[in-house]
Amino acid sequence: MLKKTIPLLLIILFNHSCTNIKKSDFQNIIKNLNPILKNISQDSPQYDEDISLPELNVKTIPYELVLENRKLEKLKDFADNDSVLDIKWKMLNDINNSRKKYKLKPLKLNILACRVANMHCKDMVNKKYFSHYSKNGLKPYHRWGLNGGLDHISENLHSRVQNVPLLTSLANILYYMRTGHKRFMDEKPPNDGHRKEILNSNHTHAGIGFAIKEKEFRYSELYVDKYLEINPNPSFIPPGRITIRGKVLEPEKYGLFLAVAYYDKKNISLPENVRNSPYPDFSEVKLTQVPPWKLKYDTITGNFVLPITFKGKKSGYAYIQIFVKENPNKIPYKPERTVQISSKNSICAGGVIVELP
Repeated sequence: MLKKTIPLLLIILFNHSCTNIKKSDFQNIIKNLNPILKNISQDSPQYDEDISLPELNVKTIPYELVLENRKLEKLKDFADNDSVLDIKWKMLNDINNSRKKYKLKPLKLNILACRVANMHCKDMVNKKYFSHYSKNGLKPYHRWGLNGGLDHISENLHSRVQNVPLLTSLANILYYMRTGHKRFMDEKPPNDGHRKEILNSNHTHAGIGFAIKEKEFRYSELYVDKYLEINPNPSFIPPGRITIRGKVLEPEKYGLFLAVAYYDKKNISLPENVRNSPYPDFSEVKLTQVPPWKLKYDTITGNFVLPITFKGKKSGYAYIQIFVKENPNKIPYKPERTVQISSKNSICAGGVIVELP
């Protein structure tokens, strides 16, 4: 409101200056108002006027990504149009610039991750909440896996709520997204989890999502670790056996290392203190672990068949994390003695969700 009342104040002062205020006094008044105007510009981020960004006049999104977006059948209700996809490409460039400062490799845009991120953001603005957990207790890896994602992912979330309606132009939306990303990067240790996620060297792709409704805006950066090509239909053979087939993308650099299966319940109701906290990357209930010497893995081609066997759990989800490790020749596929295995210094590359009957 201050932005709209100050011009009126200046008009009133100017009218009175003709009879009651000397010219020098009026100039002093204007001089004293300048700091106020400057502070309003900084502290009131574009609430009542549209932002103009000349960079939006030029489309920079690669056409092959536009085609991929048009062809992808999964989550079509949360697909972006070409213009929105272009501002996400520009946002990805900002993310990569943040990583470049730390000599980290640039990320590629993942279309499915964009849609999964859109889906959660839309759910949050429609139901007016803000959490890594969905209302039915699903974590980010559940939402990703249940909608066709097979890689390991991590999620950063930002919320913006105003007292007046948000503006919905592409320029304003890009501004809101950039504000969220800057908040992440401005974090200081030890409370810098979002910043660390952006600067994680294991990430290869990112999905960007947002939703805006009235006075609420949600923004998501979904980071993907893609080192495997996994068959999209893991076979479930009762009782308690899952077979996952796939391939390591760079078998000369990475070797299949470890698989761990966890159990999650369905449709759980979470207390508020849990909903508003960071989410764990797996549950406390471990079903099984498959060490390197039990993996059916071809070190030359990178092809693998991964049998996961577990007992004692019926309805729910099995979440299978699959790890790869650099220097394949040092992985103990045929150990000559007892070897202790830890996921430390390895990369969580697969995140497969299987719904248990």
